[in-house]
Amino acid sequence: MTYDLHCHSHFSDGVFDPEKLVYEAAREGVNTLALTDHDTVEGIERAISAGYEYGVKVIPGIEISTTWENKTVHIIGLGVSINDNALCNGIAGLRRQRKHRAEKMVTGLQKTGIDITAADVANGVATENLTRTHFARYLVKKGFAKDIRTAFDRYLKKGKSAYVRGSWCALEEAIEWIRNAGGLAVVAHPARYGLTRSKLSHFLAEFKDHGGIGIEVSTGRSTVQEVMYFADICTSYGFMASQGSDFHEPSQYGVRLGGFPALPDKVVPVWEHPDFLVHGRI
Repeated sequence: MTYDLHCHSHFSDGVFDPEKLVYEAAREGVNTLALTDHDTVEGIERAISAGYEYGVKVIPGIEISTTWENKTVHIIGLGVSINDNALCNGIAGLRRQRKHRAEKMVTGLQKTGIDITAADVANGVATENLTRTHFARYLVKKGFAKDIRTAFDRYLKKGKSAYVRGSWCALEEAIEWIRNAGGLAVVAHPARYGLTRSKLSHFLAEFKDHGGIGIEVSTGRSTVQEVMYFADICTSYGFMASQGSDFHEPSQYGVRLGGFPALPDKVVPVWEHPDFLVHGRI
């Protein structure tokens, strides 16, 4: 059984529609797939329907953007009820923040001499939730960068003209939305935030205190050393372990659906939680 509990469709910054995403997951041997788009659940129903067709259990998920001590940290919700009022209201607020940020990013790019509007970036995009990746793809398409990485390095990363720090919900809010919607809260790709050991310890203690139950131990970009490091953290804190490719598109530097190091035997997988399939059973 292969579980991929972190991936994206074109309803956030992925390129595949939900049906194509589930089809490709099935081709890669994935049996259970969580669709975890950024701050939206728009694609879940379509993904579940595709799961019936292709023999894949689809877990309703979301990746919520939070601000913790001036850092953006992403929290995965697994098995959420997509019609929960508090969750829907919360992500509606995050959509407004994304729109505001996109407008500021446009202004930053215009100051560099690039003729651009938010409507230009949104043209042909399946979601109102514009991300930095959408801007990067537009910049590549228009010849301002040779590839996505260059677009980030030149315009979109911290310190560059179009970088705008997100103003997201608080960590405890995201966890509360997920839990109230019947889901399990998991820290996404914990190696990416640049936290020192002491900061990470502080963050994880808060995360657990607010009701978080696990961390993503293995991702599509994880090294074996990182997997072992976060497996040790799992056992130290009593967390469950999740895994997921964080797949966005086929050209994503070797990341593929179902492609990540195996979880070490010493951790307890998140799919062993009794509530894991409450809202995701098909």
